[in-house]
Amino acid sequence: MSSFINIGKVEFQKIGSFKLILLIIISALITFGLSLSFILYKKEYLLSEGLMEIQSIISISAYFATFTLAIFSAINWYYLISFENKNGTWSILLTKPISKFKLLMTKHTLHLVMYIAFNILYTTASFILLIIMNIEFNISEFLKLQFIFFLVAITIPYSQLLFHLMVKNGLLAFSLTIIILFFFLIKDIIPDIFAMFIPLLNVDNVWIDIKNTRIITLYCIESILYGVIIFLISIKNNYYTYE
Repeated sequence: MSSFINIGKVEFQKIGSFKLILLIIISALITFGLSLSFILYKKEYLLSEGLMEIQSIISISAYFATFTLAIFSAINWYYLISFENKNGTWSILLTKPISKFKLLMTKHTLHLVMYIAFNILYTTASFILLIIMNIEFNISEFLKLQFIFFLVAITIPYSQLLFHLMVKNGLLAFSLTIIILFFFLIKDIIPDIFAMFIPLLNVDNVWIDIKNTRIITLYCIESILYGVIIFLISIKNNYYTYE
């Protein structure tokens, strides 16, 4: 356990704790700003359609959160994975006394901590948004919706990790984020029968079937399994060579 903690401290120091904290805060603020601007711009329409309620507002903020999370994850994995390729340090890091398993587990744990921090700030931003818009809501329902987002949105950072595993060039892997954004932009033209089997789109599909507990459960399980599979691929295979 102490070795994991020591490796974690080294990772924080290497990347820069201030840089990581700033990244999380900026991502949450951008999500909040975009959501608030959109709701204010569409306020009359939302009121006329009876959409000024918790599920609609959360789905709007979640929509913008998917975009900021994609960029957030791209930057995060760049520092955790591709940064080592850029500096050509994998050959040193993967020699004793630091085992490959411990090193990669520490990097995944660090990313998970940052993902949780992102969701905490995003949840806080969504809560403030509901207060500002003077929308009545049940706190348990609010936390349930946020927890669902937390589970299904895990597909975004792990899709981004896949890019960094496939492409040794960190900037090129970062630029492939456009693929994730493209999927969300064209989601409406993808037949539902196919869209429901694309884990990456779960974060958007979930709001359509939010009242269907069985479907929501399937989305959450599918998203978690997707993340676990990519995690196991990253641990099992030796992608960590440098050119």
